[in-house]
Amino acid sequence: MNYITSSANPRIKTLSQLSKTRGRRQTGHILIEGSREIELAVRYGWELLEVYYCPDLYQGPLPTAPQSFNISREALNKINDGNSVASIARYFHISRQTIMRIRDCVPE
Repeated sequence: MNYITSSANPRIKTLSQLSKTRGRRQTGHILIEGSREIELAVRYGWELLEVYYCPDLYQGPLPTAPQSFNISREALNKINDGNSVASIARYFHISRQTIMRIRDCVPE
């Protein structure tokens, strides 16, 4: 188990950049929060890379992932810009083909 307590941690800084389109395009990764959205990503075959959770807020079972990180509330707030109440986030690899399939499924 990996522990991250500081919002200045390089990994946390990288994740916080994924809230911007430019960050997602440059890395080919996306950070997804929320049980329903995460379920959909897994169902559509997105590659799960890492799980980040705050044990003070998340008491559920941890999903199987190559790496899991126990993070502080401060680090969690940095990842989601303080705009979310999610206590768990998952980091996925997302390809351009996947993005195109999502666009095809979303009604306009």
